[in-house]
Amino acid sequence: MRYIVMHKVDVKMEAGVPPDHELVKHMGRLVGESLKQGIFIDGAGLHRSARRVRLRCTGGSCDVERGPYQGENELVASMALIRIDSIDAAVEQAQRFGVALGDAEIEIGPVVEPWDLTGSPKPADVKGEQFLLLFKGDPDDERGQEIAPKRADAVAQPRPSPSSSAP
Repeated sequence: MRYIVMHKVDVKMEAGVPPDHELVKHMGRLVGESLKQGIFIDGAGLHRSARRVRLRCTGGSCDVERGPYQGENELVASMALIRIDSIDAAVEQAQRFGVALGDAEIEIGPVVEPWDLTGSPKPADVKGEQFLLLFKGDPDDERGQEIAPKRADAVAQPRPSPSSSAP
């Protein structure tokens, strides 16, 4: 079974203050140990809410709300990590999910990359940006009911079969 572990940002991060160097070093060590143990699969931090976008989709159309946010529905039902050219392109991709889901709320956030933490330039071979799409829960999720098959199918990501080999 896979689990998503999330934490909320603090006031300093939301104000745009970079994380403390000791925190970055400590988290790097923790992630490294967890990778060696086979526990940690992948991870990504998000930039502050001022750089995020929320979609509220109802009846086949989506309203776009740009951050910052004060906090509303915080329950996340599922997520997807995408690499695409811009936040506007990420919003377009998320709208496709929103229309497929029916009524949905999706938060789109740019992922913090290593060069964001160190101030070094983005490597030339890295194309686009990573964005995390957080699919917010609905009242059924909040009551602990199973996710509806239509919603599950709309956000299902194709996974390579265990027998397929990497190029």
